[in-house]
Amino acid sequence: MEPEDILPPGITIEKFPWGIITCPDPWEILQGKIKVQLIRQGLQNKPVSFIRHIGGSAHCRMSGEQPLLPANLLDLLDRVSEGGFADSLATLLQLYEYKTSGDRAALRLTHQVARRAVEAFYDLAQPGVTEKEMACGIESAVQAMTGTKGIRFAKAWPMIQSGDLTSYAGRYNRTTERELHTSDLVLLEMGLCVDGYWADITRTAAVGQSTVRQEELFGIVSAAQQKALSMLRPGVAMSAVDAVAREHITKAGYGQFFNHVLGHHTGFRYHDPGPLLSPTSTGILEEGMVLTVEPGIYGGEIGGGVRIEDNVLITGNGYELLSPYSSTLTRTAQEAADSSTANGPLKGLVVADFTQLAQGPWATQMLGDMGADIIKIEPPKGDWFRHYAYGNLYPQGESISFICFNRNKRSIVLDLKTEKGRQAALKIVAKADVVIENFRPGVMDRLGIGYEALKVVNPKIIYCGSSGYGPTGPYVDRPGQDLLAQSLAGGIFLNGKKNDIPVVTAVGQADLLTSLFIVQSLLAALYHRERTGTGQRIDACLLNSVIAFHVQEITAFLLKGANPERSAYAIPNPWLGAPYGLYETSDGYIAIGMNSVRKLAGLVGLEKYDTEQYASNNIMEGRDEIWKDFNGRFKERSTQQWLDILLAQDIWCSQVNSFGEMVKDPQVIHNEMIRQYDHPTVGKVATTGFSVRFSETPQRIYRPAPLLGQHSAEILKEFCEYSDSEIEDFFKKEANPKEAVK
Repeated sequence: MEPEDILPPGITIEKFPWGIITCPDPWEILQGKIKVQLIRQGLQNKPVSFIRHIGGSAHCRMSGEQPLLPANLLDLLDRVSEGGFADSLATLLQLYEYKTSGDRAALRLTHQVARRAVEAFYDLAQPGVTEKEMACGIESAVQAMTGTKGIRFAKAWPMIQSGDLTSYAGRYNRTTERELHTSDLVLLEMGLCVDGYWADITRTAAVGQSTVRQEELFGIVSAAQQKALSMLRPGVAMSAVDAVAREHITKAGYGQFFNHVLGHHTGFRYHDPGPLLSPTSTGILEEGMVLTVEPGIYGGEIGGGVRIEDNVLITGNGYELLSPYSSTLTRTAQEAADSSTANGPLKGLVVADFTQLAQGPWATQMLGDMGADIIKIEPPKGDWFRHYAYGNLYPQGESISFICFNRNKRSIVLDLKTEKGRQAALKIVAKADVVIENFRPGVMDRLGIGYEALKVVNPKIIYCGSSGYGPTGPYVDRPGQDLLAQSLAGGIFLNGKKNDIPVVTAVGQADLLTSLFIVQSLLAALYHRERTGTGQRIDACLLNSVIAFHVQEITAFLLKGANPERSAYAIPNPWLGAPYGLYETSDGYIAIGMNSVRKLAGLVGLEKYDTEQYASNNIMEGRDEIWKDFNGRFKERSTQQWLDILLAQDIWCSQVNSFGEMVKDPQVIHNEMIRQYDHPTVGKVATTGFSVRFSETPQRIYRPAPLLGQHSAEILKEFCEYSDSEIEDFFKKEANPKEAVK
């Protein structure tokens, strides 16, 4: 195999004028590795790429992880002779440079992942949390993106020690069941790599409540970091940055415990996992450098220490802080619970949500409840449900229907019929994991943002289109809506009583079932992508969802060839017999499930059914007569009196609640199925809670249903990387009014 054999099509070695110098030093020899620096020809003594560890078999690995480079490149290194090693390694590094150079989006993405880990760290730094729970929780937050966003190396290590200050050495990967105690100090040290772009972050936190000494040291280190940051700009000597931080810590009386302030190179195209930069380095800061700023006080007689580490990019006139997220010593449990950040097993997942009305928005709300970042992309007039509401209920002008399906989302207004709006949407999708839309089939394609177009900007995207009847077929041009889908699916002939017209369920059965199928299919597709790296298209529709929901009824019909006749009374399913149904009591109703007619008759005093022929729990013949006899008996007592009698004998039964009674039901209260949150316009909103519970990643309502375009500016900055002036220009020239989206 020759170097040319592995070059990308159309790329030649001559396009990459690099030279190689191998320069072992004592530290590297002790580590049993060789440091390889890539030096651009004509710029001697100015390293512009990265430093790699090369092991005995020439495999490029980092911290024992899997190779960071493709296997065929590693095979090339194994096969070359000793004399050709440098040239072949040069080719390998050239290709790696070609693959990753200039992609700031990957660097930004690295810090999006790091932000998740920092949030989890502060959430978990609470009394009673075990070391294992903290380690696993942080790891889960980081790995939520692994395999779906190009993460090659991602580790987060909490370093924990009971007592006043944490030890800084050797406490990685603690997995004991020891609980954290108030005033323990914990350290998060984290290294992340996304497609070759590195971040190193450190945070220090006190558990529950800090001590006076912890606060003193944290304050000194924080101030030293700010002084160091104020020095950062091209042309400044690294030693000068170090000196200003050292001076501050020395004046505070801890000079002998001060370490370095500028750490190893990180960020664009290179990472030095070797010795840290010397405090006396004569290096000069240059535009484009990415460094860590990491002052600390630890060691010696103080027995532990405090450290903060952030990443910065040196810009033309100063620096950009790449890790502008929380750095605080303490965070109470209530602050953690009330924070406006996501939690849940899908934390870190990004969903571009083009949906409106019910089935799409409820699906994305469920994903948001589980921690996904939902970017709701709305037209200038907003989601259709902003202008339609159940019962015409508009508290403070906000649609109750929109509010109930759109919590835990961010809203941006884009006119997808304009080129600027389309380009912004493409930039959002480029950083998303999932796209969901419920336009009529073909609309997304006509807008230039269909699946084939989106695969170009994000090959791993998972795209879910949801429609009335499917993306093709004789009904493809028909309008699709819940009532219409229920009517086509046949199930409405099962509802109601004998001689009634077909009865459609009051709840939007087709819409909400499709929501559940969307979430189910997306999670399966995400699992597939994690294993294979491949995205795909998913198609859901209202009609299929309702038909699938009636699996038992339709299978029985296909066997029998007809539906049974509906009951004339309150037996709600024509396929079921007595005693199943609802019955009147003296003060309400009682529900009776599949029980032996004979056993139930003995408890209510109906001797005529005390024979073996009525031992069944599903008697079809004469079921209406049986219902009338039981209904007469049930009317003699109150619902609670019957429950006391029947439940003592393990009869399947329940009270029949109205909504007013349901919200006061003790089991509903215990399950926390009615939640409240604050909405900026409506005030207190009471709504349903979470139907499932996660032991390690509990869900919460962290955002109210958004106002129209409430998050437009932050989304344009975060996903499209627009500057403030570009955002201002975007608002001016887009069709939607600025006040509606900012």
